[in-house]
Amino acid sequence: AWDADYFANIGLTGTPALERQDANIDFNWGAGSPGAGIPIDNFSVRWTRVMAFNAGVYQFTTTSDDGARVFVDGQLVLNFWIDQASVTHTVNRTMTAGNHTVVVEYYEKGGGANMTFSATQQPDFGGFIDETVVSGLGLSTVFDFAPDGRIFFGQKGGAIRVFKNGVLLPTPFFTVTPVNTANDRGLLGLKL
Repeated sequence: AWDADYFANIGLTGTPALERQDANIDFNWGAGSPGAGIPIDNFSVRWTRVMAFNAGVYQFTTTSDDGARVFVDGQLVLNFWIDQASVTHTVNRTMTAGNHTVVVEYYEKGGGANMTFSATQQPDFGGFIDETVVSGLGLSTVFDFAPDGRIFFGQKGGAIRVFKNGVLLPTPFFTVTPVNTANDRGLLGLKL
């Protein structure tokens, strides 16, 4: 079971207003409260559990309205600590065999409230894993790696974006114009 600390604020601060054991993290509170002493809106929860893992790739998944984040052995592995409608986020991580401490945090700011979490072992794809490296790109059609470690992304509309040192640079590196973006057309090639 999960050790669950429920807070009557969105910052996971102060003394928990409610402490209990939750068998699973699979809740749809809608417009209701998780329990006595917890408001309908503006609350947060921290679930903690030691989980046994086999060696391999695991997919960590949250579906939440509003923010959620996941830590494994103190390392942040999934972070969508933002106001959002119910949405699913996933990340893959290679886990070593043995026990690992998993902490799942959630906050509800307003409106509907739901939170689910799962960790499922993925099949072995010969050393390959499916992992989101860059988010915030719209309609990326092509990418290439620079020798210095930067990743260049071509977007359908012609913008060339750069991912450098763990950050997507806000300004396009270059914009190809004109690009015919009708139907399935767009920027289809990139060579560094």
